Amino acid sequence: AAWRRHGRRSHGAKKARRASYARDQWVVIREAFALDKNAAVKSASWGMFQVLGSNAFDCGWTTLQTFVRDMFSSEGQHMRAFLGFCKANNLVRYLKSHQWASFASAYNGPSYADNAYDTKMANAYARWSGQAVGSHKKGKHRKKKHR
Repeated sequence: AAWRRHGRRSHGAKKARRASYARDQWVVIREAFALDKNAAVKSASWGMFQVLGSNAFDCGWTTLQTFVRDMFSSEGQHMRAFLGFCKANNLVRYLKSHQWASFASAYNGPSYADNAYDTKMANAYARWSGQAVGSHKKGKHRKKKHR
């Protein structure tokens, strides 16, 4: 396959992957599409929830083309991809039970703690629900007013 001969494969050391982010990502995706359209779609993360294109079918799309089109059409489609991913991977249970670390580990991978995703989710939930972190009873703490 052409991508195997290409000098800019995405796998490899973490440092090399991070360095590739400095490049214009539109240039990177265009190069990938020129090599293999389906592989390019599947290897990229899409939408505000960064759902990997390889999950498009599990999330409910029937073609990669409609998945890409929908990722450009609206934030509602981004949410559809996120919810589809959560349902397909049995992650909704973690959200319902406020098991933020379990969700973050399954969604973001084993290095989720490096970015404190679980803590950020717990804090966001507490802020928007009016609950203290770790609390499951509504009304226990008053909501803070935000300016």
